[in-house]
Amino acid sequence: MSKQKNTGPSERELLLSRIKNLVIGSAISAAALLLGILVRIDFIAIPALLILAGSLSGLLSHLLQLRRLK
Repeated sequence: MSKQKNTGPSERELLLSRIKNLVIGSAISAAALLLGILVRIDFIAIPALLILAGSLSGLLSHLLQLRRLK
């Protein structure tokens, strides 16, 4: 059997990339939530809260996967 070079990113690099994107998404959602609370606009604050919860859940999941890889 011939061995092929693995030129793609490793699983760890993919997880780190996803974690970075989730952190950015969480920061944007938190800023939108803060803006919605400060200006008292419910139609911005409530969806931002749900998006933030989803982002943080995904972030926790990916951090646990990264921990298992070590």
